[in-house]
Formats: sequence, C-alpha cells, structure tokens
Amino acid sequence: MTKFEESSVLLNADLGEGATSDSELFKLVDLANIACGGHAGDEHSMRLCCELALEQGVSVGPHPSYPDREGFGRRRPDGPVHNLYGELMRQVDSFLEIAALSNCPVTHLKAHGQLYNDAAFDPVLGELMLKLSLHYGNLKLLVLANSPLEIQALNAGVNILREGFPDRAYWGDGALVERSMPGAVLHDSFQVASQAKAMALGEPISSLDGEWLAFTVDTLCLHGDNPQALANARAVRAMVPRAGNPER
Repeated sequence: MTKFEESSVLLNADLGEGATSDSELFKLVDLANIACGGHAGDEHSMRLCCELALEQGVSVGPHPSYPDREGFGRRRPDGPVHNLYGELMRQVDSFLEIAALSNCPVTHLKAHGQLYNDAAFDPVLGELMLKLSLHYGNLKLLVLANSPLEIQALNAGVNILREGFPDRAYWGDGALVERSMPGAVLHDSFQVASQAKAMALGEPISSLDGEWLAFTVDTLCLHGDNPQALANARAVRAMVPRAGNPER
C-alpha cells in the first residue's frame, strides 16, 4: 500500500447554498458544511441537507457567515465585531434546532466566505470563532491550514480540522487569493485533483506569486457553488481514497 493510499484526509463541501449538485455531492464527501441563513439557506434547505446527510452517512456542521445574503457572505460588514457574535449564534442555533428535529448529529463548525478568510488572520475574529466552537460543546472547527488561527485554536484547546482548498489558488503567505483576482478559482478538474493529491501528501504546491507552500491538512474543501463542483468532487474522490469518517 502506498503512502497516498494510506491517506486519511477527509473531503468536505459547503452545501445547502442553492446549487443543483448537492444531492450528488453528498454521495462523495465525508463532511458537509450547511448554510444556515447568513449568506444562503433556509429552514427547508437545512432540513433537506440533514435528510441527505443521514441517507449517505455524512457528518454535518453549521456554516455561518457574515449576514450578507445579497453578497453571498463575501463582504465584511461595518460595525464592531462584538455585534457579530449574537448573529452567528442565531445562525448556528437555527441549524442545530433543525438537525435535532432530524436526529442528525452535528460534529463540526465552519465559517463561510469572507468571515472564514478574515478569522484566519485577524486574531479578534479568530477568537470569536473559537468562542463559538467552545460554546457549542467544542465542535471541531475547520481552519485554514498553516494560518494564525490554527495556532490560536491549538493554544486555546479548541478541536480543529486543518483545511486545504484544492479548487483555490493561494498567496505565498498561505492566504487564499481573493476571488476578484484572475486565477483565484481553479476550474480544471485535473488541476484541482492534482492539487488535492499534493495537499493530502503534504507535498508543496505553487502559489500564485511563485512561492512554494506545503502544509498538513485533515480535510479538503470542495465548493458546492462552483459550476464544476461535481466534476471536481469526482476527480478528487478518485485521487483521495475514502478512509472512513471517525465522526460518523
């Protein structure tokens, strides 16, 4: 058995965001991050995602965001950060209520969009996400691998899953390239799968500004809103053998 075949990296996807490929993606991933009203999602979509997760044995977690449905959670709002905590709790609570009614176990938590990117490097927003995770029983928090938030979480005793993004380009400092930049999103499924394989093995990948990055990941994200989401997921699943999900 090769080193790669022994990989235990899990696949996750951001789902419940209105994409048409959700039902097929549930068959391919180990973890699903479910939109809970901040950038997308409503009671119906959350309930449907819980039903699909139970059918496929997929672990679920809330996917809260800045309250920005018009901008799909990709714009940072004005105002003090402390006002955001109550909004995030409202989103998470709405998902947890539906998950409980569906008898769907909740295992993790992942911020969406701009909140995810901001929290990875802003210690104040990072602390807010750590506080949220601990408030809900220390749900495993998905964090950008090799980011300041990874260290912040470990120091705070928060359970984490270090995350890589096969379908996104990186800067040399480990940050994701802004979506407004050309080349920020990878659309070729072979390229996405190749980057996934490198990440799973801890091998270096090339950043958009010419640096080489290598980091350890526990999970790889496939964006459900990408037009190539299903093709990407199938290609990555072929590259990343299913190792079984200990949270199931």
